[in-house]
Amino acid sequence: MYTLYLDETGDWGYPNYDPMQPILCLCGIIVEDKYYRRELSPSFKKLKKDEFGNEDTILHRYKVRGRLGDDFRKLKTTKRRNVCMCNVSQFFAGLDVRILLAALDREAHWRTYGNKKVDEWLPKDVYAMLCIFIWERFTAFLWEHNKAKGRIVVESRGRKEDQKVQFWYSTIMQNGTQFYRYWQLQEVLPTAIEFRPKSDNILGLQVSDWIALPMSKKVRYPDGSKDKFGEWDLYKGKIWLGKNAPARGQVGFKVFPKNLGRKFLNMPLKST
Repeated sequence: MYTLYLDETGDWGYPNYDPMQPILCLCGIIVEDKYYRRELSPSFKKLKKDEFGNEDTILHRYKVRGRLGDDFRKLKTTKRRNVCMCNVSQFFAGLDVRILLAALDREAHWRTYGNKKVDEWLPKDVYAMLCIFIWERFTAFLWEHNKAKGRIVVESRGRKEDQKVQFWYSTIMQNGTQFYRYWQLQEVLPTAIEFRPKSDNILGLQVSDWIALPMSKKVRYPDGSKDKFGEWDLYKGKIWLGKNAPARGQVGFKVFPKNLGRKFLNMPLKST
């Protein structure tokens, strides 16, 4: 059994959004459940104990950066905070996980599609659209792993927003997508998504939260000028590549509408 833990960076508004944050990025990490229980969970708790003095700390990148909250106020200096962030990033880089990313350049999307649907297969809701990109790639991953069963855990954004995502998930499970028939999805994916609030302290979601921001920055600043801790180089080797990725196979990095994910991975620009 593999679980996909999914979180986002950037506000999810469209067509209204913060012009200083034009990139909406969803980051999913795929973890084998036995590894999660036996290795990721205990080692992650030890990291929290070492860095923050409390293994029950809920790690949130935004709060670490701003030294917000009781656990993170202990990072009294910028130097100490930066050392902590490097330690956390290095720890995540050592995990046995695979990364799936879907990013939307909302400026380019608006110029190309405005407030219209991209096509008959994709929803107008841009967050749901990115979710479908991720679910398709998770499906491919599971089929490549002998049709292993999957579980999907998404950080809750509130009841109304969660219901929208569940609606689109149920829709593709019944009707399929442009690239996957419904039975291919049903063979490996769960019947429903699990939505969990940040307060539940789900370790997998905290890994996704941490990795999402540097991946989003790579889309906006391809030259790496904003990658303060060199995290693209730390994580890029963990981005999932389908078995036919060098040709036309899928890769676990979808940038829409420009589809630059393959370019960032130094692969030919031919992919669904």
